[in-house]
Amino acid sequence: LEQYAEQLSPSIAESAEKLFSENLYTRAEGENCYDGSFTLNLPNERGGLMYTYLDGSFYDWITVTHEFGHFHADWRDVTPIYLQNSNMDIAEAQSQSMVTLFLPYYDEIFGDDAERKQLLVLLDLLDSVISGFAVGEFEYQVTQRLETITPSETAALFAEIMEECGVYLELYQVSHLFEQPGYYISYGVSALSALEMYTLAS
Repeated sequence: LEQYAEQLSPSIAESAEKLFSENLYTRAEGENCYDGSFTLNLPNERGGLMYTYLDGSFYDWITVTHEFGHFHADWRDVTPIYLQNSNMDIAEAQSQSMVTLFLPYYDEIFGDDAERKQLLVLLDLLDSVISGFAVGEFEYQVTQRLETITPSETAALFAEIMEECGVYLELYQVSHLFEQPGYYISYGVSALSALEMYTLAS
């Protein structure tokens, strides 16, 4: 990450240097760790903390570059905290676009396997579009029936929409629904802008 960040831009290189020199990341592996990934903004300290769960697959690289996009955007935001507004669509655009910025260097990073891994990144972004809008549709329909829908009907509706869209998610797997309602569609919205950036850069 640090090696290729230098080739992207001076500001991205500076963010990578800060991340590693100040140890602002946690690398989690194994069944005793939380198996999600996230980045915390620390606006009063001009920094952030990056937590990545790694399972040993290629998706570790996507996870790290995705969360690095959040880190890069968060610590460079000099807006005073009392004036900040949370915009999830922008936040995910920053992270998913960071993933695409590394794509031109896949030949150097992955050699003969570069093309397959580039396609995996693009498929992951397309999946973000489909699953993001599918979950968004579920949330919209639930809020339309908020006063009358039962728990079993809620679960059935989720399963129905996911099946219709070809998304392999179970209701309990989408923690955003319980912790940050309305967030998940941002993955779809921002993936569209990340794909646009990819077409402009390639």
